[in-house]
Amino acid sequence: MRLKTKEEKMNFLQLNEKEVTMTSLEVAKITSKKHKNVIRDIKNEIEQLENKGLRAELIFELSEYKDATGRKLPCYKLNKKGVMQIGARYDAAVRYRLIDYVEKLSEIKTGLQLNNNSMIKLENFIEDKLDEKIEKLSQLVRPSSRQKASVGRYIKRSLGIERTNEEYELVKQRVLIILGGTCWEDIPAETLAENMAVIDESIKIVKADRKVSQLSMFEMACSK
Repeated sequence: MRLKTKEEKMNFLQLNEKEVTMTSLEVAKITSKKHKNVIRDIKNEIEQLENKGLRAELIFELSEYKDATGRKLPCYKLNKKGVMQIGARYDAAVRYRLIDYVEKLSEIKTGLQLNNNSMIKLENFIEDKLDEKIEKLSQLVRPSSRQKASVGRYIKRSLGIERTNEEYELVKQRVLIILGGTCWEDIPAETLAENMAVIDESIKIVKADRKVSQLSMFEMACSK
């Protein structure tokens, strides 16, 4: 039996992660034998192998299929060695067709794997380029007026002040130095949002300096 179309080949092609397999149903079609007779031949091969202490399940795997009525019936999956093992029972022409068939399946699988690997590489390349573009675009987006106002209110509230004063400017200056800017507009919006810890730390330092200054003034007042 010759499979003419790619779809027909794919219907018979059964892939696992390691190797190409074909079923006893396929063997029956290729050899023009009844499936029950192929099953009989495979069982005979299994018996002979096991009598010699060989593991027949490595090349003949018991499986099942559904017939036209939906019944589940037994069949076998054969790897390449299994195909050659069962092929040895038949004449040269049948054996040739079996080996030729499984070789063609191997070629199809190799082609599919190569195509799949190429697609994965292409997808990874596109994803990397998209990530680069997104990263570059995120660096171009500057803080909006709302974001700047929100950060300003946060700093004032944390300092306990209502208007911009020297402490506010100290916090702002420290944050901008750390983030590499001279004004809020120099800092990408995403960078500013992701570095609230820097703002909190700057507020904490300014507050600590405030306490030191207040303590020094208290000590000076007491010494008079």
